[in-house]
Amino acid sequence: MSAGNVIELIREAYSSLSRQQQRVAQAILDRGNRIAFQTAKELSSHIGVSSATIVRFACRIGFDGYPALARELQRFFYEDNAPMQKLKASFEGPLEKKDLLGHVCEMDRENLLLLRQSAMDDVLERVVRKMGEARRVVLTGGRTSFSLVHYGGFLLRQLDRKFSFFNASVDDAQERLEDLDGECLLLAVSFHRYYRQTRDLVKTAREAGVFVTALTDDLKSPLVPLADALLLAPNRAPFYSYVPAMALLNALVAGYARDLNLSSREVFEKRSRMLLEKDVYV
Repeated sequence: MSAGNVIELIREAYSSLSRQQQRVAQAILDRGNRIAFQTAKELSSHIGVSSATIVRFACRIGFDGYPALARELQRFFYEDNAPMQKLKASFEGPLEKKDLLGHVCEMDRENLLLLRQSAMDDVLERVVRKMGEARRVVLTGGRTSFSLVHYGGFLLRQLDRKFSFFNASVDDAQERLEDLDGECLLLAVSFHRYYRQTRDLVKTAREAGVFVTALTDDLKSPLVPLADALLLAPNRAPFYSYVPAMALLNALVAGYARDLNLSSREVFEKRSRMLLEKDVYV
């Protein structure tokens, strides 16, 4: 079933839905483009119904569950819209050398626009607050996703030494989570094709009661059902683009820096002066 048919079906079936299901239906009709990137848990908190109601609603209109419905909404509102289709078509045809940078920049611009429309501000603020409350914050991810882990982890560690990061592919990855508990936070980064070791580390962290934040690209990611907070970085370009993910990491860094107390700011400034004095920078 396509999302276009779903929208029509919702309108036709609206009067026969339960009151709670009508709230879900109305939310999709009013702002489906923003709901498309929300989990059932996030949507339930925003519209005031249970996650079970949202799952039942998805099944009521013909889907196996909410993730399948959300994926179809993403396709309808973003992948199948005219501007994005036009851009994708341009990649399928002959591409002149002079057009290469412009085409790539336009794709990344579209990805950032999708991110901006995805209503992720509340989730970001929640993660920033949890980072502030956490005793330790660990970032991990493997293979190409580690480039994002290193970027975000390096910047956050400049602000506070309670941040650390490591490559999920190292031999002692599981051991590095041994002292994490319910007072800690794990930020796991994983993009298609999802690295098994990252998923296994998330499972270990959850068993220890760690608050898990997942930065990933799709509701079908294996990290989604394991995460307490989900940061979705959409990529609708025909090539790998980490631009939306970088934007989300920048938002976390900016949010944490905003909430720093005076002593932490002094530590950051002292560290910066030390690096300059030691000629770390040219």
